[in-house]
Amino acid sequence: MSTLRKELALYLRRAKNGEQIIITVDGKPFAQIGPLEANKASGMEYLISSGLLNEPTSQGESKNLTYMSFPIDMSLQTLLLEIRR
Repeated sequence: MSTLRKELALYLRRAKNGEQIIITVDGKPFAQIGPLEANKASGMEYLISSGLLNEPTSQGESKNLTYMSFPIDMSLQTLLLEIRR
């Protein structure tokens, strides 16, 4: 992580050029930086293929979903407060 802080501009340039960069903490991967177009699968398909999400057990659409837009720089705490209103 400390290397990432020192070399962020370099890693962002490498990601822009198509490279996938894995960020580790104490030797364990926890995040990835890479170009947006490198992953052509939808967000859900990518998470399923990465083993981070299980496929839905039913094929029907949930009628209880509500979609909301929030600024990308909003803190999680503020986001939760907005949702709970």
